[in-house]
Amino acid sequence: MKCEPLPSEPCLVCGFVESVCVNYTHLFNLTANFRNEIVIRKMDVLRSRNQLFYSYEPMIEDEEYYRVAYVNLDKPHFPGVVEGRSLDGGETSLFNFGTLAIDQENEVVYLGGGRGIYKLEARNNNLLFYSSSEERITSLVFRGNVFFTMYPQDIILEKLENSFPPVQSMKDIPVKNFMIDKTSAFVYLTTKGLFVSRDGVEQQLSENPFFRGMASDVTGKIYLWWIDTIYVAIVERDVKASRLLKIFHMPRVKGVTFDRDNNMIVALDKKFS
Repeated sequence: MKCEPLPSEPCLVCGFVESVCVNYTHLFNLTANFRNEIVIRKMDVLRSRNQLFYSYEPMIEDEEYYRVAYVNLDKPHFPGVVEGRSLDGGETSLFNFGTLAIDQENEVVYLGGGRGIYKLEARNNNLLFYSSSEERITSLVFRGNVFFTMYPQDIILEKLENSFPPVQSMKDIPVKNFMIDKTSAFVYLTTKGLFVSRDGVEQQLSENPFFRGMASDVTGKIYLWWIDTIYVAIVERDVKASRLLKIFHMPRVKGVTFDRDNNMIVALDKKFS
């Protein structure tokens, strides 16, 4: 069904994506030990298992300031939290996992925090060290290889065996967050706003430097959110023609991801739709 242009007042029962109406419905409540003010840093779904992973701020008395929880979208009554003890016999550690990325083909969840990058092998539930010990990882993306930023440089690096070269087209750009789309374009946030870059050609999509998160759907298209609105980055073959499209009005957007059927999953405080 086709939609009219976005209404001036927020619509609480439906939205539209590229002029196609969609409805949304409440699924279940997230049950992690959130702080009073719910902060979700990043969400992603391991599609083979339809398992949602999300990074969040736990209660203030928790020793870790970020943790990663998980829940199966088909069986939401058995949630869990990635514990601070590696399952290969390592000692208990405060990992402070604030970001994550998923290798869908190999069922590996990469977790980034205050002590480098770890990987959770979903097939056998092993948590193992992966890279960059003692570095503070600020963002993670998996697109064939692991791409990441670390504090304080915050330039995008690519893990190639035992080296971590910067992405050449982005080597002088400190970024706050980033994703890589289906065309290998980088969509990234800086203190000057939101940009897209591919093969050295850059286009600014927004002057807003405060988007709260980014997510990729099953096809590799990039979505962003800010308070009560969800956007999609339309990346054209001619990068200079790229633009940002507003697609949803929603109250209290805390996180966005997509399930294995490419349904958009949205966290609204603890509610999950």
